[in-house]
Amino acid sequence: MKVINTADAAFDGETENDVPRAAAAKAPAAIGDAIILATGGDRMKLTLLEFVDPAQVGNPGIDRLLQSIGKDENQLKESYTRYVAVRLKMRNLGAADGTRGREGIVHTCTGGRVIDSAGREHRAAWASVAGCASVGPPMRGDPSKIGCYAFHLPADAVVARYRLAINDTGGDARDEVEWILTRTMPAKTRAAGPRPIDRLADGADAWNAWRRANPRLDINLAECDLRGRDLTGFNLSRINLRHTQLNGAVLSDAILAGAEATSAIFALVGLSCFVIVDVTQPKSVPQDRSL
Repeated sequence: MKVINTADAAFDGETENDVPRAAAAKAPAAIGDAIILATGGDRMKLTLLEFVDPAQVGNPGIDRLLQSIGKDENQLKESYTRYVAVRLKMRNLGAADGTRGREGIVHTCTGGRVIDSAGREHRAAWASVAGCASVGPPMRGDPSKIGCYAFHLPADAVVARYRLAINDTGGDARDEVEWILTRTMPAKTRAAGPRPIDRLADGADAWNAWRRANPRLDINLAECDLRGRDLTGFNLSRINLRHTQLNGAVLSDAILAGAEATSAIFALVGLSCFVIVDVTQPKSVPQDRSL
């Protein structure tokens, strides 16, 4: 096993993939950078989008419970009063040998660990980041995923690095990837503009024009709360809608061709001309050429 800490020449943003990196090549990866990791026969592109300090968690009681029963030896000290979090984008680039096709390789990770300036390692907490679901590596052929991991730390800890390992179905530990957390990427390389979920408020015409102008956007609305939204006429093709809440959403004339909507909650209103093509198998549907 080795630790890979060299930044790739391009990073993935919220909605854009393979954005050229402004800093020198082969530099240590920092916040905003991507690292490519070969694991389980696949190549994963892992981008550290954000480091949050302090972070708010939605269920801190679970860590306090584990402290009280002594099940988590890394979280027992009274001084562990602060949470930090990382936000990641994971994209499966396909087979490491360049072959195509979908295979049932399941990749898992447990959030990794942060390392402070004193060399202490702090594993991912059980608590989840408020407003940001945890993230697991996508299988080959699945859309990219964005999510968070929280870490429970002493109040005085100075976080220096974040390290992550991904295992395959065999459970064997693979190489680890590591980012420096003491500097951020240059401002000019950051993705500009509002988030995709915020653009929905501009209406169908503006949304569809934005997509036509940016046909290669990688749009991720997984686990978003879209309950009751009027999405009439929206082009939602090839979007990650996994676990998205769409209860009561109006989807008349909406296009969902090639969308990934596994476990999305549909209790829909207004279904006239609702265009949807096999949302659970994005690789098996025809290309949507309306953009």
